[in-house]
Amino acid sequence: MNRSLGFRAAYVTEKEVFFSTQDFNGLFRKGSDKENSEFLIQFPEEPSYQHILHRKVVLDGYKLIFFPFLGSNIAVYDVKNGEINCTKIEPDEKAVGYQAAFFYEDHYILIPWGLVGSFICFFPESKIVRCEDKLSSTVHSRLDNLEIPSCNFYGACFCKNTLYIAVYGTNKILSICMESYDTKEIYIEDHTINNMIILKEDIWITCTDSLEIVRISASGCETKYKLWSKIRCDIPWGFFVPFRDSLLLLPDQGEEIWIYNNTKDRWEIWLDLSSNPYFELHSKGFSLFQDYQYVGDELYLFPGYENNVGMLHITPATEAIEVIPIQMEGSFLQQRKKILEEEKREQIWNALFQGDVVMEDPKIGVDLQKMLLRVPMLETEKKLDGLFASISESNPNEIWESIK
Repeated sequence: MNRSLGFRAAYVTEKEVFFSTQDFNGLFRKGSDKENSEFLIQFPEEPSYQHILHRKVVLDGYKLIFFPFLGSNIAVYDVKNGEINCTKIEPDEKAVGYQAAFFYEDHYILIPWGLVGSFICFFPESKIVRCEDKLSSTVHSRLDNLEIPSCNFYGACFCKNTLYIAVYGTNKILSICMESYDTKEIYIEDHTINNMIILKEDIWITCTDSLEIVRISASGCETKYKLWSKIRCDIPWGFFVPFRDSLLLLPDQGEEIWIYNNTKDRWEIWLDLSSNPYFELHSKGFSLFQDYQYVGDELYLFPGYENNVGMLHITPATEAIEVIPIQMEGSFLQQRKKILEEEKREQIWNALFQGDVVMEDPKIGVDLQKMLLRVPMLETEKKLDGLFASISESNPNEIWESIK
C-alpha cells in the first residue's frame, strides 16, 4: 500500500521532482514516469526525526541547494553524481527559519522568518556562510519598536537590486537598496499585510484583515480591489504568482484561483478548484499552497503544510489541471522506522555512557525505557530495570535527570 508524502521544499525539472519531506530527514526523487518516489539519501548533520528541515530549494548549475527552516545546515546535492555536503549555520546566527533566498551578485541572501536571527549570505562556489550584518542591523533598527509579538517576513521580494520586506500583521513594507542600504518605509492604509509581490514596479498586497487586494504604484498611489470568497475563513488569499504579463492570486483556504485582467483593471475568477480532487482531499484549516515553480511555461503549485495530496500541475495555454501524487511504497515505512530507531539508540547510548545528555526530542524521554531494551547493555540492563521501576514513564524529564 502506498503512502502520501508531505514536503516543504521541492524542485521540479523536466523529468523529475526532488524534494525534502516535512516530517522526516530524507531527500526523495520522483520520475515523471514513476508512480512512487525514490528515497535517495539523508541530509548529513541533521537528526532523522527533524520536522520541516527545509523551506526553500534552488538549482545552481547541476546542484540543488536546500536552505534550512528548522534544520541547522545549508545542504548542496549534486544531481549528476549523487554527492551531498552541508555547511553549518552557527547557532547564534541561525534564525528560527528561512522562508526565502535571493541571488545577488555572487551569493544568496537568506531571508529569516522574522526578527529572531540574522540575515545570512551563502556563497555557493566557496560554500562560505556569513552574517549580512549591515542588512540585519538595518532591518532591526526599523522594526525593534513594533508592538507585536513577532515580526514575520512572509512577503519578501527582490527587484532591481532592491529588497522589499513586508512585515506580516503590520501596515509596513521596507524597501532596502542592497548597494547603499538606503531604506524607505512604505505604508498601506486601513489594513495589515499578509503577503506581497512586485510586478512592473507596482506592489501588490494581500491583507490579514480584509478580502481586499491593495495595489501601490511606483508613485505611491494606492488602489483597492474588493474580492469575495465562497468559503468563510480567517485568511482566504495566499500569495501571488507571476502569470504571462499579469498575476494569479492563489487561495490560502479558499476555492478559487483569481487572475488580474490588465485591460479591465479588475480581478476575475480564473479557476474554480471546488470540484478538483486536490481541493477535496486537502487538510481543511491549513493553507492550500505554499510555493510555486515554473518549468518552461508549465506551472507547478506545491502543497501547504499538512497537505499530502501532491502537486498541482497547470498548463496555462489550455488551463488543464493535473494532480501529481507524491507518494512512496508502503515498504519504505519499515526502512524509515529502522533509521529512526537506530538514531534514538545511538543518542541514548551516548547520553548514558559518554556523558552527552542532550534531549533534542521529547519523544526520546517517553520512549527511553523501550529503546534501552533494544540496546545490548549486558549486565547494565539489569541495574536499569530497578531504576525504571521507580520512575514514571509519563515524565521523561524525570528519567533524564536520573541518568545524568
